[in-house]
Amino acid sequence: MAFVDLNLVGEAIRNYRKEKRLRLEDLADENISVSTISNIERGFAHVKQEKVNYLLHKLGIDIADLTVLEQNLQKKDEHISLQLTAMESWIACNEESKALTELNSIKVSDQHHFAAKVMFLKGKCHHRLGEWKKSVHAFYEAIRLSRMQEESSLLEAACYDELSRTAFGQNDLNQALAYVEKGLLIIREQSDIKFSLIRNKALYLFKQSKEAEALKLMKDNWHLLVEITKIDLILGFYQIRVKLLLSTGLWEEAHTFAEEGIDLAKRNEQYDALCVLWGDLGKIYASQRDYTLAEVCFRTSQVFEYHVKDKSALISAYTFYGKLLQEQKKYEMAGALLNKAISLGEKNHETSDLVRAYLAMGQVQLANDGAAEAMDYFHKARNLATEHHLPTLAYEAIFQIARVYQEIDSDKFIACTVEMYEMQMVMNSGK
Repeated sequence: MAFVDLNLVGEAIRNYRKEKRLRLEDLADENISVSTISNIERGFAHVKQEKVNYLLHKLGIDIADLTVLEQNLQKKDEHISLQLTAMESWIACNEESKALTELNSIKVSDQHHFAAKVMFLKGKCHHRLGEWKKSVHAFYEAIRLSRMQEESSLLEAACYDELSRTAFGQNDLNQALAYVEKGLLIIREQSDIKFSLIRNKALYLFKQSKEAEALKLMKDNWHLLVEITKIDLILGFYQIRVKLLLSTGLWEEAHTFAEEGIDLAKRNEQYDALCVLWGDLGKIYASQRDYTLAEVCFRTSQVFEYHVKDKSALISAYTFYGKLLQEQKKYEMAGALLNKAISLGEKNHETSDLVRAYLAMGQVQLANDGAAEAMDYFHKARNLATEHHLPTLAYEAIFQIARVYQEIDSDKFIACTVEMYEMQMVMNSGK
């Protein structure tokens, strides 16, 4: 007797045994061991056929019964497969709470070939809900379950990619990079998961001020963009490359890639990417002191306010536009935009962008003769940057505080200069 799908046969036997409320030990005897029964139920091909036949006979299952059981399991698997595909769509539509409830209702054993994917999707839901510990636990469980199945490298690599995002969401860049490296070691074939790992590695390096290493990574893999199937992933490469070029002062090259990305995003109606790239193009013009064109770009970025799914994409654009308006002495308009940036930053836990928004708002208040209000924002910026180990931003915040104290309190000014020195030492040591 030969079976087409050993996994289905094993699952059918396991389900039948559990319906009869029998333990593995209840079926084991001198002819078949507990480990052999377990291997049969897990679908392992190395088990001898006579052992399978013996177990079937002992359970009182004939061939006709087994065929019916297999057919029922196939139908159940088709249903679960469709459910999981649907849950991916729900998550993509920001319905992670509903998706998580649905996923919790799917009951499968650890040996089931969908068990790892169920847990992986649960991890994605927890991540989007900001439930970091639950997210990490779910992804590690998915890794454990995927290793029980053959050809698990893609899902395991995807878990490490998501774990890196979770670490990044908690501002743990070293851990985020460690996860990415693990994912890249596992996955060999070219796939969207591998490209996502590469993109995220470049992002984390950029956040660690390792622009040269990140830019080299982008350049080395740019020719592979033709193999990426997801348009948002391709545009992610454009967004990071533009930011890297912008931060290194390569304005013309940054301008070229920004315009290419905008054209690609426009043709594919990718509003999040359009919002980010128009904002970055505005920064390029502002850096070249072409404030008229910068304002056109920032205003265009705001057009997508009600179209983007990721509202955090607006924080940086609002902040830079607010700074531009402040330089034009349009304090009321600048304050309104920066309030939006701060609100979004606090809601979305975007630490770096939120610190920059606090600093910009402090500058607006200071320029508008509101020293006390300015100090509130500068202190918020310093505390948040220090808490999340962002020494460059913390240094900038302390510097702004020192500027105010220089005029009103010499002792506190000296204390700030000492703190700035200590922060500079931290930056120099690379901690």
